[in-house]
Amino acid sequence: MLKYTGRRLVQFIPVLIGATIICWALVWALPGDPFRGRCGQVACSPQYIQAMTEKYGLDKPLPVQYLVFLKNVFTGNLGQTFSGLEISDVIGRALPVTVRLALISVAIQVVLSAVVGIWSGLRANGAFDVTALFTSLILFSLPIFVVAFIAQYVLGVRLELVKPTVSTAAPTRELILPAAVLAIGTLATLMRILRASVAEGMHADYLRTARAKGFTESRVVGVHLMRNVMAPALNVLGLEFAALLGGTVIVEGIFNIKGVGGLIYRAIQDREQLTVSTVVTLVIVFYLVINLVVDVACAQLDPRSRND
Repeated sequence: MLKYTGRRLVQFIPVLIGATIICWALVWALPGDPFRGRCGQVACSPQYIQAMTEKYGLDKPLPVQYLVFLKNVFTGNLGQTFSGLEISDVIGRALPVTVRLALISVAIQVVLSAVVGIWSGLRANGAFDVTALFTSLILFSLPIFVVAFIAQYVLGVRLELVKPTVSTAAPTRELILPAAVLAIGTLATLMRILRASVAEGMHADYLRTARAKGFTESRVVGVHLMRNVMAPALNVLGLEFAALLGGTVIVEGIFNIKGVGGLIYRAIQDREQLTVSTVVTLVIVFYLVINLVVDVACAQLDPRSRND
């Protein structure tokens, strides 16, 4: 197990460097001068633009800027936005909101997919299973922004069951609806994975052996079967949680959530390349760390995957 974890850690480094390089190049390829429109109605003077360019080190070659940026990020010096705000403070306000949104969404996915997927697999080809599969196809085909707008209008505006937009404090009760919208796509995927794994596993040789040893059906299904079907579902769930931590720009924008997705969107609009690069780099680190944890957890559940 230690050897497997070490191998995954070694793979972590080049992936991180490659991803941050690509992110950096794409962000700084955006057209426009980040300082030219920051003087209100009056055009900024060349002296101001030059001073700001030197202050943020943008007069250096891009490879040098990237190395300085990477060093600052991994030493905890996130720097300032072009508006003079501390990037760490900006992220500190946005990240907890997105984390709570992601946790609620994952909780919805786990509960519903486990109940529906496992029960469908145990009753494969029955009426409940056919209905669940048909419903998952519908969920797959629905664009998330359409679901978000419909849910916001029907539940928030017409029926007034929830607030149509999330307040600045973003209490948990206001995040349930956008979290449920975010959960829809992955919920259908998890449900189908669990259903297929359970339906296939019910006829596996190891379950026949467990039954032959006299184990009760609840132990056969609850221990032996679940241990094998959880690994693929856990893999999908872990990656989904990592993606949600990056913030879903569309849903956060529709529900006015001041999270990481909204932060990235506003930073791109304001030409805050340094802020975008910093936030996306941290998201990449989160994604890779969670992916590593999920890989190790799956390897613990299914030792055969350690040979991958």
